[in-house]
Amino acid sequence: MSKDTDVMLTTVYSSMEAELIMSLLRSENIPSYKKVKGFGGYAQILFGEGIHCMIEIYVPQDSFKRACELLESKDFQDFPDEEE
Repeated sequence: MSKDTDVMLTTVYSSMEAELIMSLLRSENIPSYKKVKGFGGYAQILFGEGIHCMIEIYVPQDSFKRACELLESKDFQDFPDEEE
């Protein structure tokens, strides 16, 4: 994966939800990674994974549509259209 060509798939607010989505993507051979925004990364280190924070999940641009379809088929939230 190249961070220059990756796009944000979704934003979630718990580590558990992020790991669930990333596991689902891995099961379909879609690579992904997460970015914990703001103070959330530090709070998770200090207080554990139960802390809610903003977590962005990224996938390669060429896998974006397939990733959206996969998550929508599993009744996750609606995802925005890919931005040019």
